[in-house]
Amino acid sequence: MSYYDDNNKIRRKKVSSSSSNTRTTSRTTTVNRDSRSRSNDTNNKRREVNNKTAKNNRISKRKKLKKKKSKKFLRFIKNILVLFLIVGLIASATLTVFVNLSLKGGPTMSYSYLKQKSIALKVNTNDPESLKYVDMVDIPVNLRNAVVSIEDERFDKHKGIDSKALARSVIHNIFSKSTQGGSTIEMQLSKNLVTDLDQTMQRKIKDMYNAKQMNKNMNKREILELYLNSIYLGSSKTPIYGVAKGAQVYFGKDIKDLDLGECAMLAGITNNPKLYSKDYEAAKNRRNVILYKMKQLKYITNDEYEVAKKKETPMKTSK
Repeated sequence: MSYYDDNNKIRRKKVSSSSSNTRTTSRTTTVNRDSRSRSNDTNNKRREVNNKTAKNNRISKRKKLKKKKSKKFLRFIKNILVLFLIVGLIASATLTVFVNLSLKGGPTMSYSYLKQKSIALKVNTNDPESLKYVDMVDIPVNLRNAVVSIEDERFDKHKGIDSKALARSVIHNIFSKSTQGGSTIEMQLSKNLVTDLDQTMQRKIKDMYNAKQMNKNMNKREILELYLNSIYLGSSKTPIYGVAKGAQVYFGKDIKDLDLGECAMLAGITNNPKLYSKDYEAAKNRRNVILYKMKQLKYITNDEYEVAKKKETPMKTSK
């Protein structure tokens, strides 16, 4: 049988037709698959775009909301600051008027004026022995240093007002049951000779102003001399003003003859005359506190401190 007969031709046609159909089906399947793939890619891209758009919209809304809240908060803070500024200006103006009224007609803080006030203070006691006014040269160095150590340790550094001491006393008085003063020697001198003992804001303002004026018109030596001549040291038949009278009453000595322990004890009495002028043990403990403070500030050596602390300091307590 010949390869080229009619039956072979028919068979080749069938095979060829079958192959053609297979290729067509395959191409159609591939086209459909590619079409579906492209369609899926397009859908995925659309979803991604939509998701990004939605996300951007959410972020944009959050930013706008945050910005709106921020503006409200800044407006609130601005209003608060304006309110504080107005209150501060009103308070400042009120304080200025109050201070001016408090200081109106006040005396000049001069050495001669305050010395006369110190002598007048003693005249009022009706005790001729209290009239003695001692110059600084007659007051022992240890007594000067003892008073400065316990009453106003930065006396030589400030100009009448010790900001550190005031801040410390405010904090102490807020967080403690006990009270602590922040007055300088100048402020105490003003209270002793010029103003009064009333615990009022007006008096404190006057004392602070007078303290500043003292430093403008006098040196520290003159201020300390005036203070030592006017401090209150208790009572023995008559009030005891000044360290000269205190030395006579409590130790039976002239002020020039006081030793270190006596100087410290006399300086301690002024803190609480009612207690320390009558209770020897309390006065002795107070003396030791002052001696330690003097050592701490290097007014005395450690050896001087130890000797004075161990030594008895006989004192005539008042009844």
